[in-house]
Amino acid sequence: MNMHVCDGLMTMDVMLCTASIFNLCSISIDRFIAVSIPLNYNVKHVDQRQIFLLSATWILALAVASPVMFGIQNVPQRDPTECKLEDDNFVVYSSVCSFFIPCPIMLLLYCGMFRGLRRWEEARKAKLRSSIQACRKFQDATASMPPLDSLPPPLPPIIKREELTDMKPELKEINLEELDPYPPESPDGPYNKSSPDTPDRPYNNSLTSPEYKDGPVPTVVAYSNIRYNLHPQTGPHKKKRAKINGRERKAMKVLPVVVGAFLFCWTPFFVVHTMQALCATCYIPPGLMSIVTWLGYVNSALNPIIYTVFNTEFRNYFKKFLHSCCTY
Repeated sequence: MNMHVCDGLMTMDVMLCTASIFNLCSISIDRFIAVSIPLNYNVKHVDQRQIFLLSATWILALAVASPVMFGIQNVPQRDPTECKLEDDNFVVYSSVCSFFIPCPIMLLLYCGMFRGLRRWEEARKAKLRSSIQACRKFQDATASMPPLDSLPPPLPPIIKREELTDMKPELKEINLEELDPYPPESPDGPYNKSSPDTPDRPYNNSLTSPEYKDGPVPTVVAYSNIRYNLHPQTGPHKKKRAKINGRERKAMKVLPVVVGAFLFCWTPFFVVHTMQALCATCYIPPGLMSIVTWLGYVNSALNPIIYTVFNTEFRNYFKKFLHSCCTY
């Protein structure tokens, strides 16, 4: 085989394997951000973060494989019939950069994510228990209330909505904040009637009626207007948090499979290759080298299958992508 072709193949091999591992590391970073700051995950800098992670993945992968392009393979007594990585120091360097550094980072991020998801579950269960207790207290309180028949009759309406159109213009612009809650006393009684004949006198925010001359008519609040906050809020942030929490809880089923497949496929590959580079007297059968090499390659094919099986959104998108490819 031509040496330049072999160097190109080795460069692509190292770069693509490293990019595959770095992509898994980027996914772990993205998932960790989604768990740490769920409200800001889909709002702020999503596209910039994804572009940055993808760009960093391929730039770093190219940097790891670049020594092959710059002639590190040009060693004395190189066998032209065999295409492999010739420099043992580069094998150790690429193994450390491609696996032994990203792997602990990935595991730490996944551990932090599992701890965050566990705290979410505990907080959700605590809120559920408090809501149940609040509902029970409310039921007990309503059960101890007197029946509606024993309550006094409702007060007659003081001012109807239709009558507001017949009021004077200056009365339509009354601001409750400008009203004096304690009007001055008059000889007629402890409370003065609100009348348009006394414009210099501040208005009272409690209207009086001929049937109720002893004082202001109290404000009556209907039970139907009282809202108890026993249910979760349904604002946009709450809906977004619930959606993200549900998606991240589903991720708990996917992540162990992804991490397990990653460790199962890549650990033997890098351990065997590093041991062969560091131990010159150790004999490693060629069949074992071939098995662990192809086992690492298989991991790149397993990841789409894992995400397709466990992730509904990815599965639907993958179906649409295949359908669009088949139509053309």
